Amino acid sequence: MPYSEAFKNDISQPKYDTQNQVYFTVFKLLEEANELLKEGAIDGGADLIYQGRANQWRKLANSLMARYYTRLNKVNTFEAGFEIDVTGGLKKIFGNPADYPMFESNEDDAQLMYTGSQPYVHPFYSNRYLDNREDFAVSKNLVDLLQIKDANDNISFIDKRLYVYAKPTPQSMDEEENIPVEYVGQINGATAPPALATISRIGNIFRDQPAGKSFWMTYSELQFIKAEAALNGITDVGGSPQFFIEEGITSSFMKQFSEASAYQAPIVPVNGHEIKTVAEDAAEVIARLDYSKEGGIIRVIMEQKYISIFSNGIEGYAELRRTGWPAIDVVEGGRKWPGKGLPNRFPYPISESRTNSANYNKAVNDLNIEQGNLIYGGKMWFTNNTDINYKN
Repeated sequence: MPYSEAFKNDISQPKYDTQNQVYFTVFKLLEEANELLKEGAIDGGADLIYQGRANQWRKLANSLMARYYTRLNKVNTFEAGFEIDVTGGLKKIFGNPADYPMFESNEDDAQLMYTGSQPYVHPFYSNRYLDNREDFAVSKNLVDLLQIKDANDNISFIDKRLYVYAKPTPQSMDEEENIPVEYVGQINGATAPPALATISRIGNIFRDQPAGKSFWMTYSELQFIKAEAALNGITDVGGSPQFFIEEGITSSFMKQFSEASAYQAPIVPVNGHEIKTVAEDAAEVIARLDYSKEGGIIRVIMEQKYISIFSNGIEGYAELRRTGWPAIDVVEGGRKWPGKGLPNRFPYPISESRTNSANYNKAVNDLNIEQGNLIYGGKMWFTNNTDINYKN
């Protein structure tokens, strides 16, 4: 992608840097931010995230550093002149908390709260109530992780975060239909649209709040990053994978239900699966973790991480491609790409092919991307050694 030469007034056709080179620069910038924010001051009136608290920004910079080192832990990162020591980097930041402070609780989460007045309303709210779109649903993959069914298709267990992330299907909330409360996810990339009354929409705190929040990075996500680091032998994190998995689940429950309470969001349980205390509901999920199933501990980490970062779709997409987990339904590819499976990448903007064609064409050829089909072809660099796990 264009990076080192981008946004320079005297360069109209910037060269494309390799992904290794871009990440190398990102780490340099985060290191600089960590140093500058030690003594730096931020105008609280201009800071919509942390209201001028520089140390909170410093925690975010270092938590992001952990995220991005982890992003690269499955590929060769030693391009000449742009070497990235992933293991060494993780050891450095986790082993020196005084020099590299990170998130310590949900209170440190990086999140943008919209004002609730036009044009500063939550994008999901805008999509539903201003654009009048009623066809965006919760994914079947997510619902299947949260709502466990037995061989007879009867619900055996529900992770109660489902009640925050999703709404019951419209037909089950229609008294005339006389259907019990149900949560049903939409198949990703389906070749035909569903009957809208049969599919669950995104939960109240994400879709129905003009002054809602966009979550950039959370304390619970950092716990799953630590869990993976511990699994990979980085003892500097100071705990076992299981310890951080449990902490990540507990903090995720606390986060989601505190947000639901703050926004007075309706919680509608399935019959026979009532809400308990947050601690009890989190403990039930922890008690059911199965480290012996196919994929082992990394699968459990990534399933729970995927659940915890709900609404941060770009991050979920990146982590699914990086690790192959959680297992997902085969992506049908809609009408345009039947049988292609999960896309490998976002496409380059059409404008690049017109205004920066020489560099664009070289990148497309080098990455083995199919012309006219820019979301398939070569994988992203950090996903090169991973295959997606599809459900049987």
